[in-house]
Formats: sequence, C-alpha cells, structure tokens
Amino acid sequence: MSRKKMSAEKPRREKKRVSDATKQAKLTRVATAAVACAVAAVVIAAGLGITTAATLSTVQGDMVNVLVAKDDIAQGAVIEQGATVVAKEVPSAYVPAGAIKASEASGVSGHLAASHISKGSVVTSGDVSAVSSSSSLAAAISGSDVAITINSDAEIGLSGLLHPGDVVDVIGNESGNTVAGSLRVLALGSSISNSASEYASVTLQASPADAGKIAQTESGEGVRLVLRAASSGQEVR
Repeated sequence: MSRKKMSAEKPRREKKRVSDATKQAKLTRVATAAVACAVAAVVIAAGLGITTAATLSTVQGDMVNVLVAKDDIAQGAVIEQGATVVAKEVPSAYVPAGAIKASEASGVSGHLAASHISKGSVVTSGDVSAVSSSSSLAAAISGSDVAITINSDAEIGLSGLLHPGDVVDVIGNESGNTVAGSLRVLALGSSISNSASEYASVTLQASPADAGKIAQTESGEGVRLVLRAASSGQEVR
C-alpha cells in the first residue's frame, strides 16, 4: 500500500475509534439511568405498599358499632331501634363526633329526630331531640315559641297525610297569601308522635306574632296548610 493511501486511512481509523468510544459512553449512561430508575421504582413501590397497609390497618383495625338511619328519617319522627335506626359497624376513621353507639340505643329510643337524617347516616347526639314520644306538648316546644291548634279536615290538613315533624306554611284560604311560613307540626289530634290517617286538628309551633296572625286569619277567611319538602333547606321554627 502506498504511503499516500496509508496516510488517508489513518484519520478514518481515528474517527472510528472516537465514534465507538462515544457510543460506548452513551450506552453506559443509559444503562446507569435504567438501573437508577428500577431502584427508585422498587423503593416507591415498597413505600406505597407500606402506606396502603397502614391505611388498611387504620380502616379495618378499629371498628365501632354505631346507630345508622335505616331509611330517611323526617324531622320529628320517632327514633326506634330496628324500625328507623339499626346497628352497624363503621371504621372509627369515619365515625363523626357525638355518634351514638349501638349500646346506647335504649337511651334514644322513643325520642324525636331533631332534624332530617339521611338514609345510611351515622346518628349523632345532635340528631336526636331531648323530647321523647311520651313527652308533653309543652316539652316539644322550643325557645320562646308557642303552640297553636287549627281545626282540620281533609282539605285543610292535606288529606290526612301529615306527620308530626313535617314543615308547613299557613296560607289564607281565600286570598292565598302566606300567613306564616316554615312551621313545624307538633301534633295531629291529641298525638305528638304518631301519624294518623284522620285528625280533626293540627298543632303547629309558631312565634307569638305568627300565632296571632294564624288565629285571626282562621276566624276570618279560614286557613289552609301547604307542605314543604323535607330537604327544602328552609329554617324551621
């Protein structure tokens, strides 16, 4: 081979060696990065496994037997073990403050719901009124309000479909104007706790001023009751 040709081959061999060395360095860096990622993945997975295990331990390890609403419970309805509330084991992490334990059911049985309780909700002390179904009417009235009784027939009393604890508006029978709104039904006839298909009177909780307006309107044009939805969100007297 001539010196001229050998001289031309030498730079090409040098370039090839440099190129091979560069490729080898890149492969080394890629392999190192892959190993690092694999190690990190193992560490993260292990960490997640520990976290998940700890969470499951927290949720499953400490169960509390509490009372929950069997179905929706209307405000003023009677709390009865087995009928309106049932015992259920719930993870302690999901038990609200004031939850009533199943062992305390006898202490609240027969008492009235202080507010609407949704189906499946844990019943708390704030959901249960101090008033029981055997209490007097006076004990059922809260604050400075009073109780007023109006005569009822099928038209006025919503065809016998009212229940103690329902919320109604009182409107003028002829004018249709609202006389008083968002009043709680305290009693039907002579019962403050039980529903009835027929009742000759409805007793409502109202402010003294509203009671006066109701009495005046009833003696004049007459009154009619309008039932509000249980979840209307209106402030109830």
